[in-house]
Amino acid sequence: MIAIDDARAALLRKRTSLLRRSHALKDGQRELLEERETDVPDIASGRTAAELLAHLDDAETLQVERINEALERIEVGDYGTCAVCGEEIPEARLAAVPETDRCAECTNSH
Repeated sequence: MIAIDDARAALLRKRTSLLRRSHALKDGQRELLEERETDVPDIASGRTAAELLAHLDDAETLQVERINEALERIEVGDYGTCAVCGEEIPEARLAAVPETDRCAECTNSH
């Protein structure tokens, strides 16, 4: 079984990194939207880039939520148990994807 303290530390590091990146993306998006371009193609390009940044931010927000859920599973003692089949998630999988709540087999079949 994976060491819970190591898992918690890995999850917290990953969450901190994602939050920092998310803030940087939001700042970049705000700058793109605030630019006052007079050339229509430049305006369209800036808006498309801002929309892409917003989408990336949404994906990272979802990942932070998954990390928070994993931290909650640690607190209640369910970390490392597959939410679908109830079997223990292999340590190698938890090391690679510490926020996962499913074993590889259940992830691939659902």
